Amino acid sequence: FRTDPCFSGGRAFRSTGDCRIYSVVAGDLWDFQAKRIEKSLEIWVKEKRYREYDKSREDIAKELRTSKESLHMYFTTVKKIDFRTWRTELRIEEAKKLLLEDKTTSINIIGEMAGFSDRANFYRQFVKIVGCSPKEWRENNGNPDSAS
Repeated sequence: FRTDPCFSGGRAFRSTGDCRIYSVVAGDLWDFQAKRIEKSLEIWVKEKRYREYDKSREDIAKELRTSKESLHMYFTTVKKIDFRTWRTELRIEEAKKLLLEDKTTSINIIGEMAGFSDRANFYRQFVKIVGCSPKEWRENNGNPDSAS
């Protein structure tokens, strides 16, 4: 037996063929884990847990029964987007709906309801993603290009 460089754990392999088998098994394990994370995220989104603004990524990873590193790897390799950006986009989509559904609630409260703890960040992210302010979005019924 020799220690194969393809496995950092120092496990002894008989040949490089065993290394290829390990790589296939590791890939299958990652596919399984990625599918599990995806299902957990679907439930997390359905329950609108992205609106909870006092949770760290580590807390969220624990809720999803995975590690912070696995969650990061999932977003990097599967979603091709950073977790924070993805969560912000979900929050903005929620805010867009709320702004049109409930025109009596203040824009600041809508931002909090969507998961933003900071008013300035809510406005900045809204303009960055949507292209207009939350007030313009509401006043123009979700069509920021139309005249008031």
